[in-house]
Amino acid sequence: MKQLTEHTTEGHYQPESLQVRRLGSKHKNETETDEARSRPLLVTFPDEDKKASVMKNLYKLKTKGEPFREMIIKHDMSREDREKERLLQKEAREKTQQEQTSNFVYIVRGRPGERQIIKVKKRSKMTNRNQTHVLEK
Repeated sequence: MKQLTEHTTEGHYQPESLQVRRLGSKHKNETETDEARSRPLLVTFPDEDKKASVMKNLYKLKTKGEPFREMIIKHDMSREDREKERLLQKEAREKTQQEQTSNFVYIVRGRPGERQIIKVKKRSKMTNRNQTHVLEK
């Protein structure tokens, strides 16, 4: 946990004030692999700003090596929140399918509890940024 907060807060935050709790029940079979034994952690931050800072910088973990590459980190949501999220995602997909031009997509963005559907320009799927488009006559 200490390494995680170091990489996502650039050393500006002390992980000692975090509350960390393992969720789920312990596995009784000792022969199981580490992957089978992995259980989620519930991490409680002292305030919303600290949590927002860590969540904002999660993209940095992809370059930090193997232990972080396999991690999945999400906001903790109640059943109501998860249902609202599903409905927003479904609505965004439907709006994208109804869009006349294929230059834009609808996505769900925002902090938990304040999420909304926004329209964004679709990214081109170019593998090399220096690649040029050739127009046919």
